[in-house]
Amino acid sequence: MSIMTNIIPNYYNIGEKIENDNSTEYSQIFQVLPSDGNKASTLNSTQVITFSYKGDQKYCRLSSPRTGFRIRGAFLTKIGANNRRNAQITLSSNWALHLFRLAEFRIGSESIEAVEHPGISSDILYHTKGTEFKDDGQLLGFFPDSSQTADTNPLSNFKFNDAPANFSASAVPSPCTASTNSAFNSGFKKRLEAYNYDVAGDDIVREVEVFVPLSCIFGFCEDYDKLIKFLSFDINLHRFSSAEYTKCVYGVEGTAIVFGQEGETTGLKSMILEIEQVFPVPTLSVELDKIYTQGNLEIGFLQREGRLYPVNNAQTYEVNMTKKSIPRFLFAIFHGKSGNASQLTALSNYQLFRNVDLKYIQCNVDNQIYPNIQQNAEFKKNIFSKFYQEYLTVCRKLGGDGSMSFSEYKDLYPIFAVDMTNQKEKLNNTSINFSISISRNTVEANDDAFNLPKNVDMYVLALNEVKYSMDVMHQTLKRLA
Repeated sequence: MSIMTNIIPNYYNIGEKIENDNSTEYSQIFQVLPSDGNKASTLNSTQVITFSYKGDQKYCRLSSPRTGFRIRGAFLTKIGANNRRNAQITLSSNWALHLFRLAEFRIGSESIEAVEHPGISSDILYHTKGTEFKDDGQLLGFFPDSSQTADTNPLSNFKFNDAPANFSASAVPSPCTASTNSAFNSGFKKRLEAYNYDVAGDDIVREVEVFVPLSCIFGFCEDYDKLIKFLSFDINLHRFSSAEYTKCVYGVEGTAIVFGQEGETTGLKSMILEIEQVFPVPTLSVELDKIYTQGNLEIGFLQREGRLYPVNNAQTYEVNMTKKSIPRFLFAIFHGKSGNASQLTALSNYQLFRNVDLKYIQCNVDNQIYPNIQQNAEFKKNIFSKFYQEYLTVCRKLGGDGSMSFSEYKDLYPIFAVDMTNQKEKLNNTSINFSISISRNTVEANDDAFNLPKNVDMYVLALNEVKYSMDVMHQTLKRLA
């Protein structure tokens, strides 16, 4: 008897019936405006922008790519002190989420997710997706930079060649020569083309609009792909001050952007929360209503917890905490914060990360070490394969395949990932002792080097497994894990 399964080729299934999905009668977009109004003057002065959705008799799908924020902004470009429409400066990649220092999702009195620096957290997670996301992500403003400079010329050393006096038809000279420009930044060029469209005068404000799905901000909205009914929720977006909007722009030396500094002229113009409402066929709606009204629902997701730590000039650094949720994945990135390596100006590109010649990163979960052996990397000697391998492994576990080459990882987006999925089972609501340890090989004497700044900030994004029991009829949540 063969141990192989007998599989009949599909072309034998000539009697197979074609079935269509008729579960949904139709869907529509429901718009929610900010609680304090959608005027530019309010959006650019209010510290917290709140959106409140009141649960009703309609089903909504928070994981839908059609559910999210439609954000409109406006800006002027400058060369020196004067407005100039041809200035080589524009909005940065993922600029919209870098406007905010905190994004919070609340159901009733429960804050189920609060993501500090949602711009950095989404940058990290965008880089875990497939290479096609570099194109698909342009709707939400994700145009990742491909070099450390704001260079828009793909060729270098371009010149026309003079024909020699004695050339023959069998030896026609090349009309020109050129070489590939390694400093060419395709992402910056794409953003210039998308945002800095032609205007009639230097003083005319340009407008831009992006759409950011809620699933790009909150783990709950990405992982809990179920219909929700009756449930009310609030989303609070805590805005950076206008002076910190420099994280949202990037350009060449001598240029500047006016964004959010002249009242209603520039900055945020409008924000609308769009929610996809789904209308099931009557028979299915009856069955769904029975589920919602007869008991609690258990929901589980990977909660995003992001936090910024001032490592400064320390060679080793450790973070210790006690937590209830179970950490499953962790990402860490580094930014320069002072001197020539500072990334806090409009000309320094906050969206790039620094490898800081990191030697190792390890996490301790109740005395279990991840990874169990240190990476012992040396970026100066091009030794970092363990870091790159772990990044790719975590990408695949999260459903992507990674979007960076070996050199891009080293020079532009070193994301240090830790996989902690293999853990002993833990009782609900028990405390977990958790720590993060890092070490650099050496600390430079100054902040001159791009990838090796002396003083750095470390941003840590943990994806924690959480579970709730949800009573949608009474708008209550009970934490399970």
